[in-house]
Amino acid sequence: MFDFLKKTKKPNPDASKLLASILVVFPAVQSVTYDSKDETLEFSFALNGKFSQEDIENFLAYVAESVETFHHLEGLGGAKIELNVEGVYGTCFLNVRRDVATLTCRELSLLTELAFNYFGDRLIE
Repeated sequence: MFDFLKKTKKPNPDASKLLASILVVFPAVQSVTYDSKDETLEFSFALNGKFSQEDIENFLAYVAESVETFHHLEGLGGAKIELNVEGVYGTCFLNVRRDVATLTCRELSLLTELAFNYFGDRLIE
C-alpha cells in the first residue's frame, strides 16, 4: 500500500507526509519511524502505569491473535510484524514494527483499537 516508501535515490517527501499523517490521524501513536533499509515502519503506543509481566504477555498474545486473524481475513499472507513492550518508571511503550509492503490504514486502526480496548484510559493519547 505504501509503495512510495520504497528505496529511491533522492529523499521522498511523501514518506514524511505519511509519517506526519499517522501521528495526526492516530493520536494514540506516540512516535513513528521508517527504516528504509528493512522497509519497515515502527510505531509506539505509550501506556501509563505499571504492568505485570502477565498483563504484558496477555496483551501481546491478544494482539498477535487479532492481527493474525485480520491478516488471514484480508489475505495478507507473509506479513511481518514484531511486537515488544519496554517500560520506564511507570510508563510502558508498546512498539510495533511492520513491513510497509503489506501494512494498511485499517490495520493501524485495528492496532489502535486493540490497545484502547485492552488498556482503556491508561493508553496515553
